[in-house]
Amino acid sequence: MTEHYGGEAAASVEKVVGAGNALHAGWFRFHFADQHWEWSDEVARMHGYTPGEVTPTTELLLSHKHPDDRDRVEAALVTSVHDHAPFSSRHRIIDTHGIEHHVAVVSDSITDDTGAVVGTEGYYIDLTDRDAAQTHAILDDLLPQILQHRVVIEQAKG
Repeated sequence: MTEHYGGEAAASVEKVVGAGNALHAGWFRFHFADQHWEWSDEVARMHGYTPGEVTPTTELLLSHKHPDDRDRVEAALVTSVHDHAPFSSRHRIIDTHGIEHHVAVVSDSITDDTGAVVGTEGYYIDLTDRDAAQTHAILDDLLPQILQHRVVIEQAKG
């Protein structure tokens, strides 16, 4: 089974995420069958860990969600696993040092070579140090590209 990660959309997103002022952004992957998470060194650091210090799990990720956001984010994850659908969220995480980060999480489907959805992958974007105008500009550029990629996938699925 070959999994397809992002392709042209990933390259486009990286151009947006990497353009202009440096953003604190990193990638993640979640495989539905075995509930296995992968994350980049940047996402580990956002959560307060040194790269390789911990293995990400759903429980670990949820433990870092701000108490006021946790139920909403958990519901989005449960829906994603149940429906095999990507998810997006804007919420707060609390790192291991107690520092609150405002993040946007956007994802897309991971498919195998038959087109079956086997997981989700995407990006964490730390918006903590951004003003409202910067945040809107980032999201205005990023989200349409991700949604366009979703349209292509849905058309291919028929």
